[in-house]
Amino acid sequence: MLEWLTGKRNRKELPEYSALRSTPTRGLPSDLADAEESKAFATSRDALECELRKPPRRPLDDAPLLTELLDASGKGVVTITLPDNGGRCLPVFSTPFRAFDYMQTLLASGPPVRYLSTSPPQLIQMLRDIEAIGIKTLVLDRCPRCSIFTNCGTSSLKTSEDLIGIWCIFKATELARANLYFSYALEAARAGRIETARHVASRDCRSRKSGGSSPTPASRAACSNTQRPKTPSRGQGIPTVPQARSMGTEA
Repeated sequence: MLEWLTGKRNRKELPEYSALRSTPTRGLPSDLADAEESKAFATSRDALECELRKPPRRPLDDAPLLTELLDASGKGVVTITLPDNGGRCLPVFSTPFRAFDYMQTLLASGPPVRYLSTSPPQLIQMLRDIEAIGIKTLVLDRCPRCSIFTNCGTSSLKTSEDLIGIWCIFKATELARANLYFSYALEAARAGRIETARHVASRDCRSRKSGGSSPTPASRAACSNTQRPKTPSRGQGIPTVPQARSMGTEA
């Protein structure tokens, strides 16, 4: 982080916790894992989801909300090849920073990619287009450091409301984890357990345990089983997204 701030690192890279390079995923302390399984955590997560589904926190239908990755030409989407002939899956990100982290971690050594920012109606149209060529699942905010993820069937996403609903489910879980993890890290630091505090505070709140994610009951109803991905593929599918905003090409 200090190298990035002082200009010693490439500013086209995101700042990161250096220990993640040596140990990308870590297990949770047992008491923190128990807290995440508690009724209090579930109540907190559900309350956040309710807030996200209502104004003023509910995303607008016609505003940019999600980010996808395209090949350098802008004509093909980056997809993930699922194991056991599971087809291809479209990675979708809730922020450009999540997309950049995915690219920087998994795709930096390959050809350039571009970022596409879409509103819910625009992404719904893209899903219909790529379903025609066999891409029938998506994953929201796939952690590039985890070996498994939860993917959702696109056939169930027919309206902007459906897509925003999936966003709310995943985002509420992420925010609830962030609140829990940061509170735990602060208490650990005050107790002198600095290493534990550092590891917990640096955890990616998209995934619960080392090596995978743990969807909530609400997300299980909307999403299919977890998958162990193969290498991401470029240039698969031709999105036709009118007025979608391209976010440039990364060298």
